[in-house]
Amino acid sequence: MGRELLHYENVCFRRDGRPILDNVNWHIEDGEHWALLGLNGAGKSTLLSMIPAYQIPTTGTLRVFGKEFGKYAWP
Repeated sequence: MGRELLHYENVCFRRDGRPILDNVNWHIEDGEHWALLGLNGAGKSTLLSMIPAYQIPTTGTLRVFGKEFGKYAWP
C-alpha cells in the first residue's frame, strides 16, 4: 500500500440547490493510475476542481496529500 494522495469521503456538491455530486467516496494512492470517464454534465470537472480548492464540497471531507479539506478546513 502506497502513500495516500487523494481521499474523498462522503463528498456532496450542490449548485443552486441541484445535486452535482452525491456521496462520493474515492481513494487514490501513490503509484496508482486512474481514468475519470463519464457523460457530459456527470460531474467530472467538479470532482477534479475540488483538489486545488476551486470548488468546496457542500458536505463531506477531502484529503489531499494528507491535509483535510472540509466545510471549515481549507488551506
